[in-house]
Amino acid sequence: MMTVRAPSIISGSSMDRDLAEKLEQLAILQAELTDRELFQESLRAELAAFEGRYLREVGVLYAELDEWNAKIAELTAEAVGTEQVYAALRPVHGGCPARSGA
Repeated sequence: MMTVRAPSIISGSSMDRDLAEKLEQLAILQAELTDRELFQESLRAELAAFEGRYLREVGVLYAELDEWNAKIAELTAEAVGTEQVYAALRPVHGGCPARSGA
């Protein structure tokens, strides 16, 4: 088994200072990571609240829009059907009085 030894030019106190600096940097980075993770969770909670509010408010509007589209489709179908009936009556009765302005 091979053992790695520290270079002899670095004194024990120099290695201790380097280690202390690295530990201090590590502590700072860990604190920053914790802050960012808390911020991320806060954003996730806000997003979830927004999604719920969006679905409640916009979902209602989409349902209303669907109702209006259904009414438009129904009225369009009735109008097309009425036009077809008037077209069929024209040759038999000479046109429909209500449609010819009479």
